[in-house]
Amino acid sequence: MFLHDSRLGSGWGLCCLVLVSTCRQIALSKFFLLSLFLLLPILLVPTQVSARSAVDDADSADTLFDLELEALMDLEVTSVSKRVQPLTHSPAAVYVITSEELKRSGTTSIPDALRLAPGVEVARVNRSTWAVSIRGLNSMYSHNLLVLLDGRSIYTPFNGGVYWDLVMPMIEDIDRIEVIRGPGASIWGVNAVNGVINIISKSAELTQGQRVVASAGNEENHLRIRTGGRTDQMFYRAYAVHRDVDSATSYETGNSADDAMQGSQVGGRADWVSGRERITLQTDVSLIEKSYNHSVDPRIEEVGDDFDNLGFNLLTRWQQPWNEHELKWQFALDRVERNEPGYEYRLDTYDFDFQFNYAESKQHRLTWGANVRFYRDKLEESNVLTMQDNANSWHLYSAFIQDEYRATDKLTLVAGLKAEKNQDVDIDVAWQPTLRFNYKASDEVSYWGSASLATRIPARIENDATFRNEFPEHLKRETLGFLFLQALGGAQSLEDVLSNPQLLDALEAFSDRDDIFIVGEIVGLDQLKEEETLAFELGLRWHPSPNLFFDLTAYHYDYDNLRSLQFLDWAQTGEDAYLIQLTPINLAEAVSSGFEISTEFRYAQDLRFKFNASHLDFEVSGDNALSAAKFLEGVSPENQFSFRTYYDISDVYTLDFDLYYVDEILSGGEDVPTDYADLNLRFSWKASPQLDVSFVLFNLFHDHRYEYQETLIGPQRTEIDRSFFIQLDWQQ
Repeated sequence: MFLHDSRLGSGWGLCCLVLVSTCRQIALSKFFLLSLFLLLPILLVPTQVSARSAVDDADSADTLFDLELEALMDLEVTSVSKRVQPLTHSPAAVYVITSEELKRSGTTSIPDALRLAPGVEVARVNRSTWAVSIRGLNSMYSHNLLVLLDGRSIYTPFNGGVYWDLVMPMIEDIDRIEVIRGPGASIWGVNAVNGVINIISKSAELTQGQRVVASAGNEENHLRIRTGGRTDQMFYRAYAVHRDVDSATSYETGNSADDAMQGSQVGGRADWVSGRERITLQTDVSLIEKSYNHSVDPRIEEVGDDFDNLGFNLLTRWQQPWNEHELKWQFALDRVERNEPGYEYRLDTYDFDFQFNYAESKQHRLTWGANVRFYRDKLEESNVLTMQDNANSWHLYSAFIQDEYRATDKLTLVAGLKAEKNQDVDIDVAWQPTLRFNYKASDEVSYWGSASLATRIPARIENDATFRNEFPEHLKRETLGFLFLQALGGAQSLEDVLSNPQLLDALEAFSDRDDIFIVGEIVGLDQLKEEETLAFELGLRWHPSPNLFFDLTAYHYDYDNLRSLQFLDWAQTGEDAYLIQLTPINLAEAVSSGFEISTEFRYAQDLRFKFNASHLDFEVSGDNALSAAKFLEGVSPENQFSFRTYYDISDVYTLDFDLYYVDEILSGGEDVPTDYADLNLRFSWKASPQLDVSFVLFNLFHDHRYEYQETLIGPQRTEIDRSFFIQLDWQQ
């Protein structure tokens, strides 16, 4: 009814109403209020809108969704070969999450959005922490997954993973997320072993005008504001994002898990365009304040529950295409300051990247480049974490070349090689080759395949740090059994104990004790070397009719020198207290294989279905009695599937369902169920050409459910609650 109020005739009247109603639900941080104050002068100044306005930008997403499947399959991707090419010509298992898919999923975070892609494992650890991986080896810090934001690596070499709580772009400004399942090391370098995720934002030219997105719900509240304009050949935008997330549920008590989060981010982008030449400058500043339901025992150290994080990045890129060639320079600066329970840490990254695409002929295209990356970090240690060197700096050097050869009209061959040297790790140059082919058998069917060698180098914390924490409750029984055998001084083997009734009774009694305090101490001794993975892939893309598309990928991986743990020493530190010292070492090997299926079926112009499924077999060998590497077999689900429905009820109403299933994983103990099926729902109403209203419901099947727990370093066991929110999306 308020839409027809004369007092709200202007767009800004409606904007103010949205802000007022939402701010009652959101406790805005000082950082966000300051950023909003800085943005207001820009928002209130009339801007010269480009030929494609903000409303046109939204409509372009809808138009994209209305395209025939054949056009959708020819979406351009850049992450496979570091150049623009149609998806169907890419000899890799690549899936594109479009901006329309993001919108219609109702997602509020990038990790949860990745559930839309087949083969991606997403497990929420608590309100602000995720474990994300591809094709196995999942953890809070997934060492084998490389994540990029507009081509800028956000993989941290300290922990060896991604700080997902810091990834807070404005969802509406994301053009697409390219998910490559499988090695991308020959292009992107070390740690791009199991996959590469590249989050690509829209150019400033496509985000003109003003946009306000506000949501209020029982678990999360959001406010996102963006303005864009132009001056001559310069397009620009500025934005501010705020997230207010309530605490989840503790698995142990059923009460609050005390893991609430408030996060704010401001940033902007400018694109100078002259013909085909483009210069891009973008920057983001983020601040996170949250409670962290950590698992550090106060007998180790009183660390408190507060957690804050400050992040800043700056990226500038120059692209100069001519004829069929392209030259690109990029510089990125990144700073992260994290004050976690147990330690404070700072990392500065300076990244210089050069790339040249050269079309030698119609048959040959060469892409080559070089990269120099400089890291500098500093740690404030505690009893939880100490380092051999509290401050360190090092370089990463790399160069790559890739040749795409069009042998026939149907067959394309690709050969690539990347050489990389990390100054901080005592290893030789990492050589990472790949061979690929793409064969277009007909207009409906194409095949592709690859053989690649990828390398994972140790994170700094693995080789240089000493980490202490209490053994998780669900691992205590096995640990006590290990201590019992150690206390026998090696005089009795496990077989001897099992065959001796008295010793067996003593072992059972000792293993069942719940009053013993065990501290695990993982000591980095600079002996962990690189891990190598040999990967083979085969893929089929089939488009049998205008309304059906089918994508199948099968793969086989051989892992060598996987990280395990070696026993160093043990001691009884008190009447009911023990210390176990372990060190990371390359002991294990593994073999994994599986397949992924992605289908899309357009039943009618207004009704579309998507089905994704994946299967994974993972087997570890060569591990020792501690079974540290063996644990990797169970940290990823064996089976996953999702079924999504997109239904345009009319020109103003849409209804979307997302039904998904995740198989059980080995996390949190055998008594904790980890397999689940759930349903997300989104209903939207286009109230006016400028305003969308939507209702989103997550986890319809469970009022709260458990997904994942890291064994030694993560937060306490946490359950994710059912949630819903109402969202207003206004743009002009």
